[in-house]
Amino acid sequence: VEDITLRTAKYEPISGSSYIPTPTSIIEKKAVINVQNEDQKCFEYAVLSKLHHNEIDNFNHSRPTQYSKWIGKELNLKGCGEPVQIDDIEKIEKLKNLCINVYTIDEKGSQINPILCSKRKEQDPINLLLIEGKTKSHYTWIKNFDSLLNSSDKHQKVHCPYCCNGFVKIRNGERNLKNHMENCVEYGAQRTKIPLKENKWIQFNDFPKMHRLPVVFYADFE
Repeated sequence: VEDITLRTAKYEPISGSSYIPTPTSIIEKKAVINVQNEDQKCFEYAVLSKLHHNEIDNFNHSRPTQYSKWIGKELNLKGCGEPVQIDDIEKIEKLKNLCINVYTIDEKGSQINPILCSKRKEQDPINLLLIEGKTKSHYTWIKNFDSLLNSSDKHQKVHCPYCCNGFVKIRNGERNLKNHMENCVEYGAQRTKIPLKENKWIQFNDFPKMHRLPVVFYADFE
């Protein structure tokens, strides 16, 4: 045996937690409701923000006390654990007859990425934004999906929920989006990133890996 390499990784499912401030890159868009909870119930607060948006004081929607009459009662997430993990959301959808999409952003970043798109296409989705910090993450409700994704240019766009690609409204945006989604829905949550001009070429550099070895052993432990 000439060489043995063993690599391990601890599986830690993505989940929400206590309050993380809204990233500065999107805060001026006023497109998300970010409840300042100190417990592990941010997923529940985010969903309730959508379900009871018209009943909440718009000037105090970030205060947990605004949701006290529903928190821990209406959704009843017993058996899902706290904080709620991404893997539990499909089960919650079935139990509560909800449709939930989840997008992510780094607490110091600006790019929005889809991470989970519901399979329940017949319902109006609850779009959640998961803010990812260094040691924890935090769910918020996206009250205006297009505003969140719109860039600083003057043309407003409508966006695909699966890949976040935008189409200019005044240039048949609604029709183009509908045609686009007929194909995009097959691939689920995704985000296309176009390489920069200086990095547009990909080439093979691992020449040592081309050398033949007498024995190769692969193992996958799950």
